[in-house]
Amino acid sequence: MKYALIYSLFFSLFLIPVVHAENGITIHAGEIGIGKFHRKDNSVHPYSNDHAWKPYILSNGASLKTPQTIQNADGSFTIFYSNLDELLSASSKLAIAKKSKIKNFNVHAHGLPGHMWFPRDSKSQAGFGCANWRRSASADDEANYDQYYSAVSKSEILQIRNLANQSTSGVGFSCVTGLSDWTELAPKYSFKSLLTDDAQIHFLSCVVGLGNMGDAFTKGMAELLLSGDSARIQTSVNFGLGDWSMSEGMGFWDYQNDEQLKRDNQRYPQNKMDREEMQKGTIRIAGLLNGKIASSLLSGRDFMYSDGRDAGTLTNRLRSTENAERFTPTSIPSTVRIPGTNESVTVFKK
Repeated sequence: MKYALIYSLFFSLFLIPVVHAENGITIHAGEIGIGKFHRKDNSVHPYSNDHAWKPYILSNGASLKTPQTIQNADGSFTIFYSNLDELLSASSKLAIAKKSKIKNFNVHAHGLPGHMWFPRDSKSQAGFGCANWRRSASADDEANYDQYYSAVSKSEILQIRNLANQSTSGVGFSCVTGLSDWTELAPKYSFKSLLTDDAQIHFLSCVVGLGNMGDAFTKGMAELLLSGDSARIQTSVNFGLGDWSMSEGMGFWDYQNDEQLKRDNQRYPQNKMDREEMQKGTIRIAGLLNGKIASSLLSGRDFMYSDGRDAGTLTNRLRSTENAERFTPTSIPSTVRIPGTNESVTVFKK
């Protein structure tokens, strides 16, 4: 009996870490400029310990040198990054060091349809095309904070919807990362092998899942990275909300009508409160369905959660109408404003 008890205790002690490793780790990846926004936002309205955006607060006095990897009180990790290559490198090193795969991978930055606003690598980061990104990333906290709460015009919104429905092979942007960048860089770090079979990857950004570009990106990322039937890629069809008032996760906003837009644009820069503007939103999900990549739209959502609680069910039927689908693509603009910023990127035909 004594030996059985000792054996049971020994087995339990060594089983627990193994199970934890199989469960996988959570990585919150925050672009360095947006980390400054959350730092300033937290100084005005302190985030609670269980606040969804707490892991994205850049610490006071932190260097702007990236990547920065931090372990959070709940056991998750935050990586502040400047470009995709260093994000993938830091995530790979972390998973290997912890001898654990990644279960939740949350990428937080400003977005465009099918793309996110940060350089692909250090060479791009230093190049002429990323001058606007460098200016924004190096700006002080107050500037990052104020630009987040700037009004957005109807013409800018319609521009983004127009771009969302262009051919993914026909349009490019300066200083953004899209599916082609992930496709080239992820294998360099064997990133797919670092994810659990039920991994969830959340792109916490405006309009990454919108239109043709958003669908191509979401399904392409699923094909590139996912291996199990319950694994998911999630992107937002709408503009995203994620300040002090959105403790549950990323909320949603979009143009509905002229009256609504005028009201929101008048009070938003003044009140600086995302929750006052929030609407029901739509999440695009992609994963494996019967051995093939499929995507669906989850409509009527209040939040995109970053903890993996809402994987969504794939049907391969787009049952919800996207805002972008109500607009026929027109001529391609020469520039487009990045939502949540005062900066624009160049748009070009490939």
